[in-house]
Amino acid sequence: MARTLRRPMSLLQLLVAVVALTLALAAQEANAQCASVRVRKEVRDLSPAEIAGIQKAFNALMSKGKLASYVKMHQDNSEFAHNSPHFLVWHRQMLSMFEKDFVAETGGTPAALPYWASSLDAANPGASPVFSPNMFGSGAAGCLTTPFANFKKTDGSCVRRGLRNGAWMVEPVQAILARVSRASYSDFSSYIEMGGHAAAHNGVGGDMANLLQSPWDPLFWMHHNGVDKVFSNWQAQSAANADMYDGEHAGKPVSKNDDVMGAKAGFLLDHQANLCYRFAEPGAAASNTGRDAAGGSTFATGTATGTATPTATTSGATAAPTATPGIGAGGKIPQIAPFSEDFLKSFNFPADKLNSTMAAAKLATDFANRLAAEGKQLPSLNDLKNLNLGPLEALIASPSKSSSAGGSGAAASPTANAKSGAASVSAVLSAAQALVAVAVAFVVVA
Repeated sequence: MARTLRRPMSLLQLLVAVVALTLALAAQEANAQCASVRVRKEVRDLSPAEIAGIQKAFNALMSKGKLASYVKMHQDNSEFAHNSPHFLVWHRQMLSMFEKDFVAETGGTPAALPYWASSLDAANPGASPVFSPNMFGSGAAGCLTTPFANFKKTDGSCVRRGLRNGAWMVEPVQAILARVSRASYSDFSSYIEMGGHAAAHNGVGGDMANLLQSPWDPLFWMHHNGVDKVFSNWQAQSAANADMYDGEHAGKPVSKNDDVMGAKAGFLLDHQANLCYRFAEPGAAASNTGRDAAGGSTFATGTATGTATPTATTSGATAAPTATPGIGAGGKIPQIAPFSEDFLKSFNFPADKLNSTMAAAKLATDFANRLAAEGKQLPSLNDLKNLNLGPLEALIASPSKSSSAGGSGAAASPTANAKSGAASVSAVLSAAQALVAVAVAFVVVA
């Protein structure tokens, strides 16, 4: 009986087989690394034991020199990570790296890096429970207080805060800007970097208002995790948003293949599958461990964050909700307070993009105030995909385009009128504000 001889594999076939095996092993490894998913909770939803764990961890990271290493990481990558579409993915990668060291010091309580939804405090930041001894210490001008009273920078000076008067960016305004920028990752990145992110940095003051020194303050990590949470909300609008990455940095298009501290930018877009964490909405039910099974539904999705949120008491437990976040004195949503000159000098935002963001934020605030005056539901980050803003989207686009034509130098002021000289922004704003009332009639908030 004749035997059939098999031909040896060609070099091409061998290479294909090796590549297939490598991809299979990589897929297995990726799946295995998320056997469980860390659940990042808002600081007001933490138990007293979890708050104590945060304080213990930051003090340990400071004393061991690990916090200093992350400050240096932030300094060394400053140009790549700021005023750029890389802003969101770079900080997401840094937070993921930091979280591992942080949880190692908490002993698992909490089991994930918490976040601070600063937008919930934005109408009256000074009243935030975050600035209390049982949380992150006073915001008053001077060195950090208990529980971080001994924090010192590499040069031996103390880590400082200097809480400024004035409002930050409230959640309804963040939600509006996140929705109108859904077709452009780079537009959204600019809105959040120079809007809600910048307002809190400026507002906390002290080292938080300095680009290169801000990671010394434990609030930096809570705040940037809150920024990452808003990014996650923006991504959840659609499959297209979840995978979107565009824009330019240093005159060149960004790419999903860009290296971001050892990871591809595209890999960092899916934080649950690849980085093994997700966010609980503020006020959402969550276990004390902060973990759930991969892809599981152990945790409630939470309620819309436009509703009242519990605040912390001196015991570390939570108190009953007090007021609707974002509503200030007289029942109005306040405009963002002007940024200080030292903050602007340090962060060095391009004038055109900053003016564009402030113009959009002013229109969004006016629009939200119209909604509130008419008794309509305010937009929430929790359900962006069902938010229909009608003509407002075109109104916000108009001043944005006008301001971007005004030049790319460093900004002098964050006002919608752009004191740096972009008079066209003011003219367009005046016309657009007259149409805000019309746009309100079209809004649908599910």
